[in-house]
Amino acid sequence: MKIRWFFYLVLFKYEMKGERKMKIEINVNKDEENERIVIYAKELTKDLQQLIRQIEKMIVQTKLYGKKDDELYPLDLDNIIRFYSEDRHIYAEDEKNKYKVDKRFYELEEMLPGHFMRISQSEIINIHCIKKLKQEFNGFIKISFTNGVSTYSSRRYVKKIKEALNI
Repeated sequence: MKIRWFFYLVLFKYEMKGERKMKIEINVNKDEENERIVIYAKELTKDLQQLIRQIEKMIVQTKLYGKKDDELYPLDLDNIIRFYSEDRHIYAEDEKNKYKVDKRFYELEEMLPGHFMRISQSEIINIHCIKKLKQEFNGFIKISFTNGVSTYSSRRYVKKIKEALNI
């Protein structure tokens, strides 16, 4: 049995004039041996390159482990709220625990899926775990998470945060 879907993805960006439409075609065929993604485009744009990087991250999901009480635990990235540095170490934090991670921030940025975003030199957050945002008078953004913890962005990353969250 072969099932075929067609739909249009409308991409909005506030810095662009108008909208862009991207046609998405999905073919489901149980006789197909290998899954594949094919992209047809007039040119390789920055948006398209970003889409390709996100797809690659989804496909090549590297396992990440964290240490707690001298034991290693596999980390479920969907449950990780943020990665942050404290006392020259990097930690992953979920709803209840924090785990020491033996990676550098640039390594985490390369391997984490697209719903993680750098907000300062010392922190990467999971945007799915944001409870609320507050623009502070000094230019920072206060970010509150589902676990009750709050943090602040650095001014250097405010523009990127606003663009990523469409605010």
